[in-house]
Amino acid sequence: MNSENYRRGVFSPPASSPTPALFRPPALKRGDCIALAAPARWMDHSEVEPFVRWLTSEGFNVRSSWGIGRRHHQFSGRDDERAQAFQELLDDPEVRAIVCLRGGYGTVRMVDLLDWSAFKHQPKWVVGYSDITVLHAHLHQLGFRSMHAAMPVQFPSASMSVQPTADAISAQPTAADIPEDGPETGGVPAHWCAWLNLLMAPDHKEAQEWNHFPWASRCHVARAGTLDGILIGGNLSVLYSLLGSRSFPDLKGKVLFLEDVDEYLYHIDRMLTALKRAGMLKDLSGLLVGDFTGMKDHGISFGSTWEEIILESVATYHYPVIFGVPAGHGDENWPLEMGIRLQSQIHMASIPDTQ
Repeated sequence: MNSENYRRGVFSPPASSPTPALFRPPALKRGDCIALAAPARWMDHSEVEPFVRWLTSEGFNVRSSWGIGRRHHQFSGRDDERAQAFQELLDDPEVRAIVCLRGGYGTVRMVDLLDWSAFKHQPKWVVGYSDITVLHAHLHQLGFRSMHAAMPVQFPSASMSVQPTADAISAQPTAADIPEDGPETGGVPAHWCAWLNLLMAPDHKEAQEWNHFPWASRCHVARAGTLDGILIGGNLSVLYSLLGSRSFPDLKGKVLFLEDVDEYLYHIDRMLTALKRAGMLKDLSGLLVGDFTGMKDHGISFGSTWEEIILESVATYHYPVIFGVPAGHGDENWPLEMGIRLQSQIHMASIPDTQ
């Protein structure tokens, strides 16, 4: 079997599911205020200018937190400064979405300083990935959706093939629900078009069928079964760091997404073993595996690939396992709506040899 002959998924939705989705913040519309925040690593204002120009050209008002540009060692200010700057955006009724500039490390150091009272009365989108997994997990516990997606530090992605925005709109995960006044800027990478389209999509969608993702046919099914649960997850290392805290999400019956970057293979095994021993992997509804970029090994090899480590960690369970989700630290970082219910029957389908 050649390199193209992977086992792929054939998808159809199950008849029904009792699993409710989490509360979805209101959809964005042109003229809304999108705020930029730096809850983790330091970043200079000049690095986000292309992103700001893009959002402005799409008709949004862009506001930068006063914390951007501050620096305390590797962080964007001290913990209390980052928390205060983020808090002001949570409390500001004019801000409809908070986009985190970059990851790195530091969000977990300030999350317990945040007060979510105003947010609960007026929810807004929180966008980011990597270290921002802390906020996705915490919001999940509070009952709200958020968006795991690319951040301004990556805009634009030079290594991503560019297609006109009009083409990208027709390929969105929620294509049938994209408003007519979706993004108009041409020449923007498809996953960035999806980024904005998802934020602008109508509010009524409670469940997502797997085959509605434009990249679903690229994924590789390692184990078939019923995929039916709320989507949660993010960076494996960050989730591992939340074990035992009030921010660690309830994973029972959920679809877990995992990605990571620049980790040693033994540490991937250590983290998954910790999650398994804590009982966090046994009651999932499904496992989606994104990019595991730049994995490393020692001179004395660990003996397994990262894919094999993941499969071994869930070998005794029976839920679907899907590799190849284009999200994480790779060239394409397609948005995932954390908190939406995914609903499909995942089948194994072999592509026959053409020899």
